[in-house]
Amino acid sequence: MNLTLEQQIAYDAIGNSTSLFITGGAGTGKSLVIVSKMQNDTDGDFVLCATTNKAAKLLEEKLNTGEKVNTLHSILGLAPINDGSTKDGDEILSFQIPSRPDLETSLAGKNLIIDESSMICGDVQNYILKLL
Repeated sequence: MNLTLEQQIAYDAIGNSTSLFITGGAGTGKSLVIVSKMQNDTDGDFVLCATTNKAAKLLEEKLNTGEKVNTLHSILGLAPINDGSTKDGDEILSFQIPSRPDLETSLAGKNLIIDESSMICGDVQNYILKLL
């Protein structure tokens, strides 16, 4: 795949940074960079996930390897809680943060790649930071 200069810089940075955020508008190639890295870097130890089932399915299709892409919530074992709270007429979901000592071990030394990370609520972001 041919990447633009900006995409190549992001591609090269994956796995070489403590934290990396690839940002850009729709159609700028953020997922292309992730898919390219996953397809070409077989030495990297990556855990790829997405914040929604739809985003996970789109990544599966783009990867075209038959490998399943899970949601972040399923990898972390998060269960949604709906306490009936609303904001501007929309339901607010929070998540039960589990006690999973095995999770820290299973993610140790791996690169966690989360597609659509802007959709992650603060509690889950803090949980991820503690794990990594």
